[in-house]
Amino acid sequence: MLGAVQYIVMMVTDRVIVGQMLGSDAVAGIVTISPVFELSSVFESLITTGTVILYTRAIADYDEKKRRTVFGMAITNAVILGVSLLAGTFFLEDLFLDASGVTGIVREYASGYFFYYRFTFLIRPLLFLLEELLYVEGDEMRSVASSLSMLFGNAVLSFLLIPYMGIRGASLGSAAGTVIAFLIVLSYYVSKEHRINPIFSFDSGETREMILIGATDSANNLFDCVYSFLINMFITRMYGGEYLAVIAVAELVYEMMIIGGGVGDAMKTMLISYRGDRNEGAMKSLFKYSLKITLVLGVIFVGVIWIIAPLLPVLFGIKGSEMIRLTTWACRLTSLSVIAVIVNELFLDYYINIGKYLLNIVGHFFDSLFIRFASNVMLAFGFGIYGIWAGEAVCTYHNYQVV
Repeated sequence: MLGAVQYIVMMVTDRVIVGQMLGSDAVAGIVTISPVFELSSVFESLITTGTVILYTRAIADYDEKKRRTVFGMAITNAVILGVSLLAGTFFLEDLFLDASGVTGIVREYASGYFFYYRFTFLIRPLLFLLEELLYVEGDEMRSVASSLSMLFGNAVLSFLLIPYMGIRGASLGSAAGTVIAFLIVLSYYVSKEHRINPIFSFDSGETREMILIGATDSANNLFDCVYSFLINMFITRMYGGEYLAVIAVAELVYEMMIIGGGVGDAMKTMLISYRGDRNEGAMKSLFKYSLKITLVLGVIFVGVIWIIAPLLPVLFGIKGSEMIRLTTWACRLTSLSVIAVIVNELFLDYYINIGKYLLNIVGHFFDSLFIRFASNVMLAFGFGIYGIWAGEAVCTYHNYQVV
């Protein structure tokens, strides 16, 4: 749960600081470029998700050789991926911005924010891999220290550099925070006490299973990435790029739902253990208990968001009575989907941990593309831009019926 809260704070730090210091157009620029980072997570999860599960199984089976082999394969893949992602950013940036439809100052902010931050693609796959494995190794404190260093390094450096460098100051601050976090995580693996000597070899069976497990999460991240790009493009072309700042605030509410995802993360770890023991009764009981916790968290969450919603636009530098009103209702309407979102994620996590990968992928496809985007667009044509957020309120409940 603590890790989930830290993730939320890191996601919004740049947008809040940039909104306060440079205005909502700069926030819109960050939202414009965000699908690129989501696209990188598509490839990162291809390595990380499968590695964590195979690595955990190896520890549970006391198979040291398999543990080191999985670790070695994952490191190699992460390094290759990092180099490939960084190279791709130099060739595809203009193509992406042209396709997104943003112009003028919003495009300048998007390009400026990406200027230094792109270089983190070189280490991001390895950072997130090693950080996930820290939890498996039981060093939660170092993982927390890494997350906090990314948060405060990002916030402090961005705050200091923006007055002199503008949006590129936020870009450099974010990149520096990521590097600091990487060095903290890396310190665990190079220490004599915890050093793991990886075996750099190729096992077709292990590689196939790693990709299969990772492909499930990767496909789901791809659906989210495509949705972000499509909804950004739709809003830009229909209403103007400046309205992307509203997405930043609504996304804050959506990402805050990841607190409930902390329940899913805890359930996931226990499910792996129960699955190894083939204890189906315990797995079902755990799932039902997780649902009850989710319902309580969801009701509390909606009440809190409806109360604080008028304050959220101010955080992101949004001004003007109409924009503030739109943003406030965007937050409130988005919050109504919280129970369905978290329950949906619990079901999908449950499916992947009992080996039903296809059900997980199909559920995410309907959630992020077929139902979510279609609901947003259809209601937007009927009720204007407010219809997009009404679509957010109802789409996941429709998908819940599918799942």
